[in-house]
Amino acid sequence: TAAGEMLAWNPQLYTTSEMACEAVKRAQKLINREGLHVVEHILLRPHCENNCGCYLLPHQAELFRQCDFPDLVAGYDPYSFIATVVLPAWPERFRKDGNRQVIENMLQREAPAHVLLRITWLMPKEFCQFESYYKQWIRWMAKKTVCNGPFDFDGFLQVLTRDVETQDFQEQVNELFDWKTSCEEQGPVIKVAAECKVAVESTAKAVSAVTTSDKAVTEAATKPIIEDKTKPVSEAATKPVTEDETKPVPEAITKPVAIAEPKSVGQTTPLAYIDASNKARIVNGRLNARKKAIKELAADIKDKQLAGMITTFSEAADPSLIQYQQVVDKIIADWPSGKKKILNKKQATSLLSLLTGNYLDKYTFGGKDISGLTAAKPILDQIKTKMPLADIYREWNAATVKKYEPSLDMTQIENLFK
Repeated sequence: TAAGEMLAWNPQLYTTSEMACEAVKRAQKLINREGLHVVEHILLRPHCENNCGCYLLPHQAELFRQCDFPDLVAGYDPYSFIATVVLPAWPERFRKDGNRQVIENMLQREAPAHVLLRITWLMPKEFCQFESYYKQWIRWMAKKTVCNGPFDFDGFLQVLTRDVETQDFQEQVNELFDWKTSCEEQGPVIKVAAECKVAVESTAKAVSAVTTSDKAVTEAATKPIIEDKTKPVSEAATKPVTEDETKPVPEAITKPVAIAEPKSVGQTTPLAYIDASNKARIVNGRLNARKKAIKELAADIKDKQLAGMITTFSEAADPSLIQYQQVVDKIIADWPSGKKKILNKKQATSLLSLLTGNYLDKYTFGGKDISGLTAAKPILDQIKTKMPLADIYREWNAATVKKYEPSLDMTQIENLFK
């Protein structure tokens, strides 16, 4: 009161401490009914030898081998100073994007400046799945020895990083660490064919019995192995050949399906198992490393048009030949000469090497037909007038490409750099 007047009053009066405690419990139940959760990534580090293979980071796994974690590596450390906030998307007050933005802004303001928040909104089904893992994880972490108990740690990471979506402006966090891309066919960084052991084994069975025409052999050599669980395996692919089958087989259909590109029709290439998740780590790791280097170079370039062009090119999921030609033309036009100092020589050569490697990676990985790469020969010849193409080819690291894309005709690519 002021001067004998009542300014405000609270209709909820608690005459006893018991009533106040009951009110607190009711509030807790209301809050917990919807669920507001925070997962600190530093607690997601593997704690024992059994789960050292469960990483948050799909690429650059070599930095975290044998549970030997380095100090913070900016842009590559998914554990330090990062937290995921999980919120319910179905309550009425959270259904509008504007209301969600208010909550996110408040969380960002209250969080320490050095902590990155990754905020996700889940629907009831996904939220229930997350909470099931989350509660198991809390109990598992609370034990004195963390290596016991039936807990699917890798499944929890899968739900946390690859089965949830964030708002558009936060997708850059997922792209930085390749979350949601390493175990899927498509992603914002690169499309990686989802080869898996089951698909390879199924194809191996088919090799002994399935027959195909010469055209099918060529097509199979240029396409990635993708398991289609919606189509049943044909009898021809699973029925074993018995000694009683004496019917002659026409010569035209006796050629086995080859996974690698055959040197001649009818040649059988041994099947090789390629770990899809490891391939995704390597591919996305190469792209992200180049993207980071290009971004750093762009920050130092005074020509904003050039900086924008190289940034756009590096972030394009499927850059065209025209884009490649335009960005190369611009770099060569700004080549250091005389008083013209838009770029120094190190910047110019680094950009040509990084952008060419970026273009080649996005063209060669994922089982694509590389015959169209021959159209880039005039552009490479143009680059050759400014720097040795051998330097670019060496930086590209063709050995790694060949390892994960054994069907590629590397001779065809090598000829581009001669």
